[in-house]
Amino acid sequence: MDDELAAALHEDIAGKAEIARRYGVYGPEVAVSADASLFERAWGLAGRDPSWRRQRG
Repeated sequence: MDDELAAALHEDIAGKAEIARRYGVYGPEVAVSADASLFERAWGLAGRDPSWRRQRG
């Protein structure tokens, strides 16, 4: 994801995170490392763990 799109995503999620959590759309904010990308920070704001990977069967 390019920087411009990541910035737009982060701005969008940050603008609605509080109300989205109230209605159960987003989970609690997930802490990310200090050097996390803007995309990873956006994902953390939305209550998703950016380091999560699906386990292969």
